[in-house]
Amino acid sequence: MEISAPLGYQSITPLLREMRVRPMAGHIPAFASQRNAMPIVAGEAGPAGRDYPIVFVPSNSTEFAPVAVVGLLPGENLFAQPEGWASGCYIPAYVRRYPFCMARAAVAGTAGSESIICIDTPAISADGVANFDTTGQPTPEFAQMQEFLARFEDELRRTRELCQIFADYKLFELMTAKVRIGELSVDLNGLYRIAEPRLQQLMSNQLKTLVRKGGMALIYQHLNSLAQLQNLSSRKLAAMARAANDSPALSEDADN
Repeated sequence: MEISAPLGYQSITPLLREMRVRPMAGHIPAFASQRNAMPIVAGEAGPAGRDYPIVFVPSNSTEFAPVAVVGLLPGENLFAQPEGWASGCYIPAYVRRYPFCMARAAVAGTAGSESIICIDTPAISADGVANFDTTGQPTPEFAQMQEFLARFEDELRRTRELCQIFADYKLFELMTAKVRIGELSVDLNGLYRIAEPRLQQLMSNQLKTLVRKGGMALIYQHLNSLAQLQNLSSRKLAAMARAANDSPALSEDADN
């Protein structure tokens, strides 16, 4: 049996009732603190777009997915702090579901028809938290996680469908974002946005399809969110100032 691990997960295995899981409350997964973009689904574009620029990234020449940009440099998440995710900022569902996910197991190269709940193996711990009680029923907390995972999978399928429609309608265009950080300038490359002129050229039946499937909501939430690039610049400046204040050289100078 083969199961492919999602982005950021090390090695996943089907969740068994006897498994105990290391508590994750308030903890940011290592992969989330080391990436400058987090996958999101269409249903969270509204709240995510109030804190992060939402753009699209290609997985190949015809498939795209939305991400929330959380950093300006590779390996940088400006919202990951020692005490947890930045207070008051939306935490993407992709991060909140960790260490769980849903996946299809493949046998002899053929994927199964149903998704099963899996767990990232480093999160399994003998002294961790039980997800099922002594009768084999999910605990109230894990029951909520099961519902959350199911909703996330539904939204993931809908998001893939919408992005495929955007690609079929040739709405994606390559964008280069130049962000000013004080006197410095950072270019964000390899990102895609919805081309508004192409949107205006769609036929009426195409527009109706986008409205009916919720695609127009995602498009405008994405376009409005691009203003948050300035938010990233401000956060980067603040992070640089904190790093300068905490540097050993400054501390030694102050002592002298």
